[in-house]
Amino acid sequence: MGLGCAMLDDPEVISNIIKECRNTIPKQFSVSVKMRILNDDKKTVDLCRQFEHAGASFLSVHARTASQSTGDINRNVLKLIQESVRCPIVANGGLTSLNECDELALETGCKGVMVANSLLTNPMLFTGASKPTLNCVQKWINICYNSTVPMSSYSEVTEPKISSRPLNLNFHCFHHHLVFMLEKILPKYKRRVFNKLKEFDDVLAFLEAELLLKPQLYDVDTFRNSYNLTLDYKDTISVYTRLRDRNACNEAFVDESNEYNSEATDGSYFNKKLEQVNEDDVEEVYDWDSLYK
Repeated sequence: MGLGCAMLDDPEVISNIIKECRNTIPKQFSVSVKMRILNDDKKTVDLCRQFEHAGASFLSVHARTASQSTGDINRNVLKLIQESVRCPIVANGGLTSLNECDELALETGCKGVMVANSLLTNPMLFTGASKPTLNCVQKWINICYNSTVPMSSYSEVTEPKISSRPLNLNFHCFHHHLVFMLEKILPKYKRRVFNKLKEFDDVLAFLEAELLLKPQLYDVDTFRNSYNLTLDYKDTISVYTRLRDRNACNEAFVDESNEYNSEATDGSYFNKKLEQVNEDDVEEVYDWDSLYK
């Protein structure tokens, strides 16, 4: 669709977007660019200078090319970029621990470090923890649950529970994050079952039976301060369908409800997690049928 890394072939478009943003929003707000690198280090540096000149406050650089999904990042180009521009550079790519973040910042001189995939498995990575605690998992459950409670219904809640079709939450978002977070907490034979659950009730029953975790209602002040604002861009779907080849457009993706549908994406990164839990690799027999009775 000409989005994402494809835009690097037309840097003038990116520069114009930066200029429009910079000229539109108040000066106290930053305008940043998240980008990958080119095969040519010099051209990459020239791009970064161009974006800085257009008004970018800082640049987050994933130090891989568009064709690279894994493998070592180009640390040399990160250092070169940081030495060649005045705005701060945030380094990104392949980091799995706080120590690795510190080492990359020290080696390249970058002013910040960004982590993506590894934070799915361990949201506590920046604390130095090697895996999330149960309290971290509990916080995610609470965030999800409280987002489903209308302000008008807060005082009426007696037993926190996520309904089958809750407000402001879809199952895939709730479940996918838990799949990643529980990777280092559950043994493989339990993950094999958890990863295949399809309903809120089943997930909540599993969490309570296995980890003694269940949704908790925020106190009134926390609830008010964290209440969701309705800020969705209403024309998201119409823009998407105009950009994407209509013949290839999945009907589930253009549903008017704008609800996320896992079948409308390849889900490659998430599906890798499911494939790692092989059905044949069961460590012991477990009576899962009795869990939900």
